[in-house]
Amino acid sequence: MISVYRGESAYNKNGHYWSLDREFARNFTQSGSESEIRERLIDFNRIMKVSPIPFAGDEDAIANRIHQCMNSGYIGFLVDEGYGQPRSVYLL
Repeated sequence: MISVYRGESAYNKNGHYWSLDREFARNFTQSGSESEIRERLIDFNRIMKVSPIPFAGDEDAIANRIHQCMNSGYIGFLVDEGYGQPRSVYLL
């Protein structure tokens, strides 16, 4: 089991993107407060890690990977957030 984190504000609650890095998740809060960071434990073995890892800004690649996960029994997949950024996990 690993912890994943989601920064939330009044404008982005209950989404699918979770970070492997607590401080990266803080960027998506409204005030940076600990109370705006959710933590969730997931079984990392149930996360699809197939290359190429889709880029978060590529809607078609994300949609394709969602379908792959749904058909394969995974609960989510790794997402590339861009150069120098920690990977995220998209949870179904």
